[in-house]
Amino acid sequence: MDRLIRPANMPEGVPGKGSITIEKNGEKFTCVNLIGRVFMGLSDCPFRKFDSIMEEAEGFVFVDFHAEATSEKAAFGFYADGRAGAVTGTHTHVQTNDERLLPKGTLYLTDTGMCGAQNSVIGMEKYAPIERFLTGMPRKFEVEKRGKILFNALFFEYGSDLKVTSFSKVCMTSGD
Repeated sequence: MDRLIRPANMPEGVPGKGSITIEKNGEKFTCVNLIGRVFMGLSDCPFRKFDSIMEEAEGFVFVDFHAEATSEKAAFGFYADGRAGAVTGTHTHVQTNDERLLPKGTLYLTDTGMCGAQNSVIGMEKYAPIERFLTGMPRKFEVEKRGKILFNALFFEYGSDLKVTSFSKVCMTSGD
């Protein structure tokens, strides 16, 4: 469970850790995962949890902010600006077009996007989600395994001052 990362602001007893610090060649990198609260269910405040994590974080700090509402992601980005090296949102599965350095130097992207089948509903075969929307009945979602694969990511580099020096989005498709 030492390497299982999950939202740091989940209740006590949930398996895994909310942040992890790795060291390579004398450099430290802290990865933090937080979950938003808007439309996402019960969790502790991600803003306050970030503050407590930052008391012990070492090296470059990367935050994956898993949230539904873009407004919550943007607010968190500005809240963490100057303290985290990068904040990227996840959950909506659609890569946004707003990558930028915030005023105090934090790299920000509202949603990194997804890796999965391009012709799908959030990476799942499209028929069960469509039926669920039509009927309101729960359906088991299956991973779409056919067709082109979409790969979304954010590439960045940072310097010895722990500030991002360059960045670019990655959006590629492959397969047929």
